[in-house]
Amino acid sequence: MPTTIIILNSTYLALICLLPFATAWLKDSGLTKSSAIAFAVVIMLVDTCQLLLFRGMIHLFLQPPYLLTAHDHEEYRSVKVMLALSGIYLLVSLTYPHFILVIIVAGLGFRVFTTHLIRWLAHHRP
Repeated sequence: MPTTIIILNSTYLALICLLPFATAWLKDSGLTKSSAIAFAVVIMLVDTCQLLLFRGMIHLFLQPPYLLTAHDHEEYRSVKVMLALSGIYLLVSLTYPHFILVIIVAGLGFRVFTTHLIRWLAHHRP
């Protein structure tokens, strides 16, 4: 396994460990701008790291017999959607931090909806 993948994986795990602290700060602070920004930044860093890990693994194993399955494509697409949503979280936390939780719930709902829509379209393709 290349060193880059190992470093990315360790960074990813370290960033995930920050999520409970960022979430607790968001809850305890009453949705202040600084706590909302910190939460959004941690989410964005986690999503960025996850996308880089996916890309690294795809490039590492993108040769026969390691072809991407439909599930792999769906997961990769979901990571891209979550990274885009984390950018929206950051914009909202900078402008309207009190709405960050509403935007997070809406973003997760959007991700679930798009995943189900893509699956439905794939199964009903002529």
